[in-house]
Amino acid sequence: MALVILVGLYSSRVVLNALGVEDYGIYNVAGSVVAMFAFLNGALGGSSSRFITIELGKGSENALSGLMRCFVTTKTIHGITALVIVIIAESIGLWLLYNKCEIPTERMNAALWVYQISVATAVLSITLVPFQALIIAHEHMAVYAYIGIIDAVLKLFICYLIQVSLIDKLIFYALMIFVVQFLLYLFNRMYCKLHFKECVAGYTFNKEYFKPILGFTGWNLLGSFSYMAITHAATVMISIFFGPTLVTARAISGQVKNHVINFIINFRTAVNPQILKRYASGEVESSKSLLFLSTNVSFYLMLVITLPLLFETELVLKLWLKIVPPYTVEFLRITLLEVLFIVYDVSFYMIFQATGRLKENALICPAMDIVAFAIVFVIYQIGGSVLSIAWALLMLTIVQGMIVKPWLAVCFHGYKWKEFISIFVRNGVVLFCSLIFPLPIVYFCGDTLFSSFLIVLTSVVSVLVLAYLFGFDKATQKSFNVIVTTFVNKIVRK
Repeated sequence: MALVILVGLYSSRVVLNALGVEDYGIYNVAGSVVAMFAFLNGALGGSSSRFITIELGKGSENALSGLMRCFVTTKTIHGITALVIVIIAESIGLWLLYNKCEIPTERMNAALWVYQISVATAVLSITLVPFQALIIAHEHMAVYAYIGIIDAVLKLFICYLIQVSLIDKLIFYALMIFVVQFLLYLFNRMYCKLHFKECVAGYTFNKEYFKPILGFTGWNLLGSFSYMAITHAATVMISIFFGPTLVTARAISGQVKNHVINFIINFRTAVNPQILKRYASGEVESSKSLLFLSTNVSFYLMLVITLPLLFETELVLKLWLKIVPPYTVEFLRITLLEVLFIVYDVSFYMIFQATGRLKENALICPAMDIVAFAIVFVIYQIGGSVLSIAWALLMLTIVQGMIVKPWLAVCFHGYKWKEFISIFVRNGVVLFCSLIFPLPIVYFCGDTLFSSFLIVLTSVVSVLVLAYLFGFDKATQKSFNVIVTTFVNKIVRK
């Protein structure tokens, strides 16, 4: 995960420098038009992974037969989804690209090529999901990690190729991203075919799974749609009101956000199947304990990453990018606060995934997202700050993760407020105390490389030490001590 983040951030820098601020903004606008409709992919992906994992967790005598029917049904649903996205993208999406996006006339042809290639890339990513769901459900996490590393390395190779490309760099970059996606699709498909008996050919509708998956997906879809509306549509909206340059500023913060969030999502990908399997096998309390423990660990992992970046945002951007567009520092700092609290939103959503009851969350959160999006649109209409969308996302993340989801879990899923409050208090204490040690260095040591090094070191060490002292209960501390002692003994014996 660390390697993927570093390679991804470096790749973003090289791509920005190779394309230039305007073309990089155009790429994100054209890609966002497609991503607006690819929200279907996220909804179906969550459903596929959930049902396959639950089927594995049941451990029934007819498990293989059930898995086969479930897998083939998910493939069929994803195939239909890919077709729907192509139809929408080639009609509504093209209209948006031609009529609503502020793209310079001389670059419209390149933007159109990028858009069409992005549609093909989106189709590949959709049809890939059932195979990824199999790998995750079976907890083959080493392979999952290798796939992520291969993806990062190939994109790093693209950074070299883009600088020596003989054709339009913008079109070439989009084409290479498609090639990488195609290679990943082939690898995932071949691996699943070789290792999982339930990975069978063909497309069919199985009523036993089709209706539940489609019903589950329907509610999941609302959540994905609202997230799309407030993020990807926001990119188009910034293009309309402010032009490609400020799209680039937000896109850079979005790149950091995606890489940091992927760090936590990958961590949760390793633990989520166990939460679902324990719930499916009737071990409800064990499932709950693992959910809260993983939430705690996720928050501290995120704090270790975001706290140094918050203090040293300007320095990091200067070292990372040769070109720092206006508002990039501001966008990134607000975004870092958002990703810190998004841990609660992502983690607590597993409560609804496990029980299969998504209705209430799928109605409340999207309604809040759409209202916030409408408010930001009005603010932009009257000449408000481009940062309004970033502040809106931050507030939505805090409210939905720390109030809405816990409240729903207490009302409908058998949880207690004290369980959530305990997590929030522990995390809050670690967060507050972690700020105490770096702040004197920030204010009294000046703006030098040495002081920046001290700030980063102090931030990381303070989070780790304070998380150990105050972030976990005594039982978890004892378990941690045993793990560390065992690891040290192995090293000493070697």
